[in-house]
Amino acid sequence: MEKLRCQVCGKVATDPATGRTPWIMTDTAFREIPGDSTGGLTSAPPTCWACVPEALATCPQLRVSSTVCTVARAEPAAVLADMFTPGPGRRAVPTGEYSVEVSLNDEALLPYALATQLIVQVHDLQPADQG
Repeated sequence: MEKLRCQVCGKVATDPATGRTPWIMTDTAFREIPGDSTGGLTSAPPTCWACVPEALATCPQLRVSSTVCTVARAEPAAVLADMFTPGPGRRAVPTGEYSVEVSLNDEALLPYALATQLIVQVHDLQPADQG
């Protein structure tokens, strides 16, 4: 996701003509940021224009809720992580907390987090004109 690669084909998803990156947002993988009307947080990777139709046709979650947008830029913001605590012999002991959102700036929790997904903050999110 940091390199903005398409979740379907793995090629760079950014449109060279516009410099914007297509992104399929869903209700379950997108969260608005209060006070930021043109951005948000997502754990979903981008999708290049060539692969958008295939993604929409084959992914069951995208049939439930999806909006194709473009973003000006994206940057790592947090991770979804399974949490651990130090145990005997310096072994990591699971706390039983899974898919916890941990900010990349959270110095208290990050050392005890095993990241499972990257969350990026997208900027200048706009509905895509696919017509």
